[in-house]
Amino acid sequence: MINSSSINRSNPYRISKMETQVVIDHLYKWKEHTWGDFKVRHIGSEKTVRDFEQLLPVEGDLDRKVVSEGLSGIVGNFAAIVEGQRWILAVVDKIRSYPVFYMERGGSFCISNSARLLKEKLSLCEIDDISLLEFRMAGYVTGWETLYKFLYQLQAGEWLLWDKTNRVLERERYYLFYSEETRRESEDELIDELDQITNRIFRRIIEKVNGAPIWIPLSGGLDSRLVLCKLKQLGYENLTAFSYGASGNYEAKAAKHVAKKIGVPWQFVPISMKESKKFFYADTRKKYWVYSDGLSNIPNMQDIHALSKLLEQKRLSPECVIINGQSGDFITGGHIPSSFLDREPDISLLFERAIDKHYSLWVNLKTKENVNKIVNKIKDLLDIDGEEKLDLQGLARLYECWEWQERQCKYVINGQRIYDFFHLKWFLPLWDDNYLKFWEKIEVRQKYAQRLYKYYLERFDFFGLFKTSNPEIWRWPGITIGLVPIARVIKLLFGRRYSDLFYTYSKYFGHSREFYAPYSLRYFLGRARQIRGGTSLNIETWMMENLKRELV
Repeated sequence: MINSSSINRSNPYRISKMETQVVIDHLYKWKEHTWGDFKVRHIGSEKTVRDFEQLLPVEGDLDRKVVSEGLSGIVGNFAAIVEGQRWILAVVDKIRSYPVFYMERGGSFCISNSARLLKEKLSLCEIDDISLLEFRMAGYVTGWETLYKFLYQLQAGEWLLWDKTNRVLERERYYLFYSEETRRESEDELIDELDQITNRIFRRIIEKVNGAPIWIPLSGGLDSRLVLCKLKQLGYENLTAFSYGASGNYEAKAAKHVAKKIGVPWQFVPISMKESKKFFYADTRKKYWVYSDGLSNIPNMQDIHALSKLLEQKRLSPECVIINGQSGDFITGGHIPSSFLDREPDISLLFERAIDKHYSLWVNLKTKENVNKIVNKIKDLLDIDGEEKLDLQGLARLYECWEWQERQCKYVINGQRIYDFFHLKWFLPLWDDNYLKFWEKIEVRQKYAQRLYKYYLERFDFFGLFKTSNPEIWRWPGITIGLVPIARVIKLLFGRRYSDLFYTYSKYFGHSREFYAPYSLRYFLGRARQIRGGTSLNIETWMMENLKRELV
């Protein structure tokens, strides 16, 4: 499967007398202490870091088997860089909650919690062509690479070891969201176990939060709804739900209904297009992009503007804890492509679906040559040749493993940087280690379209919000709902192609209008047929702000 072999790359650059170095950017609030003979730099759960330290040798050499097996059993979000006399050990958790970056070339090694600090310190300036293509097509760089040659990142569920004496770098995966096992229990038994696991996760969070105010971004969807319901069901009272976006948007209406039924205070943060544009070109957004991009992904903009307004208006205090529902739809099977079940299992379906879903931010970039380059990289990352014969279960698990490793851990989970940027604590209950290990073994037909997950929610029907409460979420808030009948008339008169085209050009005024607001209508219309959404336009802006000099 995914290649985790050691690497040894040569390079054309020079580093003045530097052999091994750890550089920490204090902007990211990492902590540092001594443990035995080691210097430990770390971030995240203190308990998890202490558990990790128990895997380090009191004396003698590092036992790689002990490290890998121990890390596999550790629960919690963290990252650490440990420096001893003879080696440096670095690790990220199973979902890469906190990224770690490094450079290795010509017998020299430098590691950091900041990609930009390494780039500046080492004067890296050469862009990797395949990485740039991925960034433009998908919004993130896959694998160990970043946008710059010789600047790398640790993958989710991975640790590395740098041998200072022999100048050898090893990487090892201690965890993959992938399993050869398949659970055979009945659905009722699995649902009972799932509820027990979910309760344990939320009880552990409640214990850690210790009475602090919890704020939940509530969309009214299944996942954020479950987060709110579980916290309330288990007796936590210091809760506030909030929603944001265009006035009159249907997600906020659904969220308001959910909060009212549970009896939790709900706040709405209206965001106009004028406000969105002003925020986008202000210092806060620019600093956040520098803070969060890791020189490998377009920053996630999900709720940064709403949180900025809440903090500015003092409605949200610094001691608040943010708990969102990421990424329940993925982990519970909502991303398994329907084509996997509709057609004969074939590895080509994995490439086809990965390109269509993940590499389509700019349609004009999906040339045959570019697609072949991307497919070859996917093959390299999954350590396959494209001739494998897979059954449905193997195909779905391989696809989910790739998406977990790349989009989910590189882009979606990196959205937690928003909370770090504002110095807010956070938890990701639906990415908990126990959730990962439960869902990775569920049979594909039980997972497809979140079948088992939805059965679970409907069976327990927390607060009466899952059996019958399924509000329709229109993508056209306020008066823009009037665009829907117009599109239907166009479809009747001219066919679906023209109604789809009408919707494409109308997106500027729809549910996601705040993400298009930084760009003029004329700018949008000139690109509307080539882009997937606001993220596509943000990629252009990021490149102009960061790569203008390199791409000349």
